[in-house]
Amino acid sequence: MDKARKQKTLGYEALFTEPTTEETLELMRSPEILAYRRRTITSGDYREVEIYPVYRNPKKIREAKAAVTPEKQQRVNNRNSQKKFERLLHVNFVPFVDLFLTLTYAGLIAPTLTQARRDIRNYIKAVKRWRKKNGMPPVKYLYVIQYEDDGREVRVHHHIIMSAMDRDEAERLWAKGRAKSDRLKPDEKGLAELAAYITRSKRGNKRWCGSRNLKGPTVTEALHQVSHRKAEIMAADCRFAAAAIFESAYPDFQFTDCAAFSGGQFPGAYIYARMRRREKQRRKGAVA
Repeated sequence: MDKARKQKTLGYEALFTEPTTEETLELMRSPEILAYRRRTITSGDYREVEIYPVYRNPKKIREAKAAVTPEKQQRVNNRNSQKKFERLLHVNFVPFVDLFLTLTYAGLIAPTLTQARRDIRNYIKAVKRWRKKNGMPPVKYLYVIQYEDDGREVRVHHHIIMSAMDRDEAERLWAKGRAKSDRLKPDEKGLAELAAYITRSKRGNKRWCGSRNLKGPTVTEALHQVSHRKAEIMAADCRFAAAAIFESAYPDFQFTDCAAFSGGQFPGAYIYARMRRREKQRRKGAVA
C-alpha cells in the first residue's frame, strides 16, 4: 500500500474542519505535501469527489488523529453515518417509484426501544409475506427508529424507505397506529435532504438499519495525482473554478456543490464536492 492509500485511512474528516483562509491557500503548495489525491464515491446517479493531501512525513497526522477529542470524533461519526445512509438510498432506491413511510403509534403510552425494534421488525416480516404472496421480489429497506423529547413527553415513530408496492397495503400492514406513505421525491442533490432529515439527532436517540440485500456505492482511488496548482484553484474558488475542473474530469456529471476545509496546523486543504449524473445519462428503470 502506497503513502497516499495509507494516509487516507487516517480520517481527514476529523482533522480538516476549519474554513479555508488566505493563509491556508498560500500553503497549498507547501513542500511538506507530497501530492494531492482524488477519491470518488459513486452512488447511483450521484457522485462525491474528495481531494486530499498526502504528506511526506505522516507522523504528525497520525499523532493529531490520536488526539482528536471524543466529541469531535462523534460529530464526524454522525456525518459519516448520514453519508452512508444517503449513499445506500441513492444506490438502491428509485425516485418517484419506491416508498417513504412514517409509522406512528396510537394512544398515549410510548413503547420502549426494545418494543419499537420488535414492532418494526414485525412490520417488515408482514411486508415480506405480502410481497411473496403476490409474486413480488424481496423487499429492500432502510429504517430509522426515532425518539423526540420536547420536554413533556417522548414520541416514538419509525421512518422506512422500501421497495415499491401498493401504498394502501403498505399502510394497512402497520397495525400499531397511523401510517403515512409517499413516493421518494429527490431534489438537485437527490435524496440527501431526506437522509439528513431522518438521521439527524439532537440527543443521539435515532437508530437506522438496512436489509441485507442492499448494494453499496462504487469507490475508486484515482491512479494519477492532482497538481498542487489545481488543488489550490479548487480550494480558492469552490463555486466556479472547481465546478469547471470537476465537470471537465467527469463530463457525464453535473457539478452540484463543493466545500474546502483547512487542517489548521497542517498545510493544504481537504476538498469535498458533489455531482449528479446529467439527465441524458441517468440510469433507466428500477434498481435491480
